[in-house]
Amino acid sequence: MKPQKNILTLEGTGNDGYRYRYEFEKDEKFKDGFLGFMGDLGFKNDRDLGYLFEDYGCEKGINGEVKVESINQKLENFRNKNFDVDVIFFEKEIEIIVRTKKTKELIKSVNKWFKFLGE
Repeated sequence: MKPQKNILTLEGTGNDGYRYRYEFEKDEKFKDGFLGFMGDLGFKNDRDLGYLFEDYGCEKGINGEVKVESINQKLENFRNKNFDVDVIFFEKEIEIIVRTKKTKELIKSVNKWFKFLGE
């Protein structure tokens, strides 16, 4: 996938030096931005990420893919040697929680894929 800079708009953020929290409005752009962000963190293959957007009885779009807006009350966890990531789908927002000591790599990916509300 060719990277698109700042595809995801941050609505909220927080960190404690090890645990980083990012909040997003729920929309279809999340899928591409999330997959790119996670790819930068070392989650490269469909086995790592592909099942997140599989059919769990969710509404599908014209192309047959699950609509992000229809995923609700779902928590998924992804881990590799450097990052432990939770993705939580709420009714109107999505939250990503990243636990890591590799702050530089995380910030680089955040700056590439995320923008702040109002930018």
